[in-house]
Amino acid sequence: QQQQQRVIDELVRQFRRQGYVLIKGLFDKQKIRAMAKAHAELLHKNLSTKKLTANRGSGRFYMPLPFLPPFADPDIYAEPTILAVVGRVLGDSPRMCQLASDTPRQGSEYQKIHRDTGALFPDMATEPPPYQLAVNFPLVDVKSHASGPLEIVAGTHTWTVAEGEAKVARGELKASPVWMDIGDVLIRDVRMLHRGTPNQSREGRPMVVIGYSRSWWHRPEVGLKIARTVYRSLAPNLQALVTKDAEIVDDDKATELDLERYDVKALKKTSGGSFD
Repeated sequence: QQQQQRVIDELVRQFRRQGYVLIKGLFDKQKIRAMAKAHAELLHKNLSTKKLTANRGSGRFYMPLPFLPPFADPDIYAEPTILAVVGRVLGDSPRMCQLASDTPRQGSEYQKIHRDTGALFPDMATEPPPYQLAVNFPLVDVKSHASGPLEIVAGTHTWTVAEGEAKVARGELKASPVWMDIGDVLIRDVRMLHRGTPNQSREGRPMVVIGYSRSWWHRPEVGLKIARTVYRSLAPNLQALVTKDAEIVDDDKATELDLERYDVKALKKTSGGSFD
């Protein structure tokens, strides 16, 4: 137990210094491969029926995921190491507010360097402590530039929006790729500057994002939609984790891709440059 506490302490130190921490081999690879198969089928369905279009630039698709197996797996979203780091950074009773994927396909382009949220307090000259984190993990190995890796600018999570925009405009920043294998996990402050890169391969590069926020920070535009029977089956601690901005729906509506709920115009107002 003391050894595990030391591990968490070191992960939190890295996070506070860099704005992110990369944890290698945290998830079971078989679970991620099962999720990848289901994701490919769901993405194909939504693309073929025209329910989903490129909403994050050319060839790049943001897709909310249903709160059902294999996507909503407590071994993933309530994994003890993740919740320990999230709890240390976000304080008591953090809440899961998002479950989605971002998939660049062949023909995608560089995103501009951006943060995933605007200023929480625009009149402040400095940034407040962290209030929302993104937990990212790929459904395929990301080992080459051809697969369109996420690129990050470490240490920028403490910069104000104005500071970041000025440095981006002057071309002063160099973003570095994050190489990840199936099972690896990236926990990042959503304010850290980053960008998506072109996927030049024949296969999509799906990256799952699970969002966690402080108990008082509401993001209904990315909130979860949970089947009533699934919600009732959750242990009380998991119900508390997922229900802040969740919509509890009849089972037959839980798999619908609700594009009005996840309206890109609404997301653009709250998500920094992520949806430009």
